[in-house]
Amino acid sequence: MYKTFWEEVSMIEERQPLRAHKISLSNRSLGVITGVKDVVSFDLNEIILDTDQGLLMIKGKNLQCKEIIG
Repeated sequence: MYKTFWEEVSMIEERQPLRAHKISLSNRSLGVITGVKDVVSFDLNEIILDTDQGLLMIKGKNLQCKEIIG
């Protein structure tokens, strides 16, 4: 029996356990995010992160990235 493309993708995703991650925001000025694999794009108004559970988009004004710990 043959499987469709989406059935194959679903099986691959099921085999990969999701790692726990956390998003913490203090006073709308300091944020800490764990589980980030890569910074896809970054500018003053938008940050796109590739996380363990997919893409995460953060929008705002005058966004800054102070520290990245790998």
